[in-house]
Amino acid sequence: GVGERLGDPGGHPEHPREVPLGLAPPGTGEQGYGAVFIDDGTFTVNWERARKVCDLLHKYDMTWACQTRIDVVDAERLRHMAKTGCTYVYYGLESGSPRVLSAIKKSLKLDRVAEMVGLTKKFHMRAVTSFIFGVPFENNGHDGPEDWDASVELIRRAEPNAVIPTVFAYYPGSPAWNSLPPERRDGYIKGDGRRSIWTWFDDGWGAIHAVTEQTALDIRNHLDDRIKDFLWQGLQRTA
Repeated sequence: GVGERLGDPGGHPEHPREVPLGLAPPGTGEQGYGAVFIDDGTFTVNWERARKVCDLLHKYDMTWACQTRIDVVDAERLRHMAKTGCTYVYYGLESGSPRVLSAIKKSLKLDRVAEMVGLTKKFHMRAVTSFIFGVPFENNGHDGPEDWDASVELIRRAEPNAVIPTVFAYYPGSPAWNSLPPERRDGYIKGDGRRSIWTWFDDGWGAIHAVTEQTALDIRNHLDDRIKDFLWQGLQRTA
């Protein structure tokens, strides 16, 4: 059923995750919820089904939020989401750099970002965006200040309510993981627990990263200097 999490962020826009529709009314035992976050990057791909979820949440007077893709929302969908109780939408944009988007095989129409973020805010929902830094390239090396600035410029144009920075991490079984030499797969880079630089990034600590701690610090300083007001670590901008 629908709970605190619905779906799987690993879904593909052409093959969205199918989750049974079901919801317990608020306050009814362990299955009662007063708020819901739909953690599914393909949520609005199948709009007919997503609309039913929206209406079901509205039926029980729930506050809710969701993750989805910038290319599968429009004015009609966002208007209905807001009308049925959605308070914020999380967009995984990943980068404003075309070469980084190509490296991570992310299909994103950059010229659509500002318009959809603006519409999200127009309908009184918060637009939260995430970006990945420290992305490795096949010919060695990783993204640098030029790529970081491409993301900065996209953020400035779109003006989301908040930006969540992440750092590229290798997940076991992924193509990037399989490209690592065996010695890199033996353990996780944990740094100094929760005092590590990695904790500044979302889900950043306890993972194998493509960059050093010094580069992670450089990324943090770069973003702090240019878009501090947008970063989720500070004050979030209101809708």
